Amino acid sequence: MKKILMIGTGGTIASTKTTNGGLHPQLTSEEMLMYIPYLGLACSNHTK
Repeated sequence: MKKILMIGTGGTIASTKTTNGGLHPQLTSEEMLMYIPYLGLACSNHTK
């Protein structure tokens, strides 16, 4: 089975809106992987 290592470094893709309309890096690698539920069927994945 293929392996994927996802390293979260912040940035736009990991950001959520703030109360004043800006963006703030907030999502962890684990939280972002929850948006790809079938990834675990194709490979084993680890986060840092």
